Amino acid sequence: MQENEFNELKVISKFAPQLVVPIGEGFEKTFNMELTFSDPPKLLSKVKLGIHLCQPLGIIHGGVYASIAESMASIGTAREVLPQGKVAIGQSNATYFLRPVSYDAGYIYASAMPKHMGKTSWIWDIDITDEEKRVCATSRVTIAVLDPDRIKQSKKVENDSEA
Repeated sequence: MQENEFNELKVISKFAPQLVVPIGEGFEKTFNMELTFSDPPKLLSKVKLGIHLCQPLGIIHGGVYASIAESMASIGTAREVLPQGKVAIGQSNATYFLRPVSYDAGYIYASAMPKHMGKTSWIWDIDITDEEKRVCATSRVTIAVLDPDRIKQSKKVENDSEA
């Protein structure tokens, strides 16, 4: 993530006692997603490709696209609902793979825009493109917006060594 976006998420995380792991320190960190907040509520991101993200044929694993989409939708929703004392949790993820991308193709880029921003759910459309701006995957992700007491939470993580 870019430094200014990371700092904004750290501030939001600090004042969101319902979070167990700070935003930006969870699963999305494993594939080094760099997130940029565009014109709110739009989000942009990029991921540096490598062999660690590919399946045996040398193309990017479909789970990477689905993970990027759900991470962006979750973070985008959380950014708005955490200050209201709510939490954002993935509810559904439909990701369609349109074009294979080689693990050595540089970066993939994602653009996420909400289609619906309701009190109990948000729906996002995410397009993921290659370096030539060709759509290689597209996703529709639904995020549930809940009161934190509706979910069972683990012990809060204070730093990476406790995870």
